[in-house]
Amino acid sequence: TEKNYQPRKKSLWFPHQLGAIVSATTAAELQIAKLEDFPHSIREVEYDIFVGRSAQLPMSSLLQARKL
Repeated sequence: TEKNYQPRKKSLWFPHQLGAIVSATTAAELQIAKLEDFPHSIREVEYDIFVGRSAQLPMSSLLQARKL
């Protein structure tokens, strides 16, 4: 771990496959307005220690959808 790393209070993660999320979104008749991937966490400090390191897979995704 990093020298200055201090874990936050308890948090819960619910990992889902991106394909399942997109499929559920379209099945609910929602239109996908935006889909972005990030090589770091956009929420949890526990993942933030990986920011800026090489060869990273997307660790976070952001999906925005709207009613048709």
